[in-house]
Amino acid sequence: MDATTREIGQRIRDAMAVGMTQRALADKAGMTPDAMSRALNGHRGFATVELIGIADLLGVDLQWLATGRPDVRQTDLVARHDWDEASGRRVNGGRRADTEALAPIVELYREAYPAGVPSSGALPEDPADLRVALGTDFVGRFAERVETAFDVDVVKMPELTTSYSTKLEGVRGLIVLVADAFWYRNNWSLAHELGHLALGHAEGEVSDAERQRQEAAADTFAADLLLPRSVMSGVDWTEVSVPEVAAFLWRHGVSTWALRRRLAYLKLVAGADVLAALESSTPRLLRAHLREVSVDPHAVVRREQESAARRFPLGLLEVATRRVDEGRMGPEHLAWALGVPVDSVTPDEERVAEQYFRDMGRQSPGGASPVPPGPSGS
Repeated sequence: MDATTREIGQRIRDAMAVGMTQRALADKAGMTPDAMSRALNGHRGFATVELIGIADLLGVDLQWLATGRPDVRQTDLVARHDWDEASGRRVNGGRRADTEALAPIVELYREAYPAGVPSSGALPEDPADLRVALGTDFVGRFAERVETAFDVDVVKMPELTTSYSTKLEGVRGLIVLVADAFWYRNNWSLAHELGHLALGHAEGEVSDAERQRQEAAADTFAADLLLPRSVMSGVDWTEVSVPEVAAFLWRHGVSTWALRRRLAYLKLVAGADVLAALESSTPRLLRAHLREVSVDPHAVVRREQESAARRFPLGLLEVATRRVDEGRMGPEHLAWALGVPVDSVTPDEERVAEQYFRDMGRQSPGGASPVPPGPSGS
């Protein structure tokens, strides 16, 4: 009896869905029931192709199945779960579809950084420290400030149903937002996902109770980041005018709903006009009153357009473009990220040839100067 094979068999049993039989798994994996039984009990080894098929059927990482250790390049995503009023729980009904939409992002990073993605900086666990690092008036360029301050990448895609965050290869923070015109919702989602990363949350196999706790903690982090108590308490909400409320929403990048909830949570008393204004939709309130506080209403449209646009980090696109130009990476993933036809990002053949001869340590065919040879010479 082989101990390693027996351990693999136990991991397979642990990963099998409730109600799945060994015979059903054997049929789907193209094995006889006897072969599956003997392999699970350590009396027969698994062929590589059998393990690959079983891992795919069970939806588990192949390296974990074979060794018991997770793939360091495996990406676990923490999702923003929506509140379901009927069940009183946070749920993510679009997880399966979103996983398929997110897969090309991970592949783009792997193609761009074959030796491993660069590490992000550490995120402060205290939202107050994070605000200081992001600088004043950060919400107008929230994603860019996050990338500049912490090397945490921010992607926006319209195909998703909710927002996600992860540590790529365990070292680089990545936040993926739903691209839509509701910029205040994107700001909250970005702050919420920063909370997940800063607090070290991971999706993995956590209990439902732990997932609910993580979501609540990330929401608290977002509120403290965008609407800190010190800022909220510094306003006399019984005396402030409705145009000043509109200016406050614009400056802090939040919605009427978020401000209304924050006032209630902090038990701050607000005037009747303020409370009535906060029952309005955010776009309607801003367009009605921003001109009164010298904010160009067209700025609202620009912010909506930027929020709805597909977005990938410039650093990632620059690395991917260079690798495509040098012939080290296919153009498909870059074209997908840019939203353009593959033909428009095909590599420059002359530069590819130049890189080829450089790699070979030989003289470029079109140049008079020799290319310095590699370690083995030529």
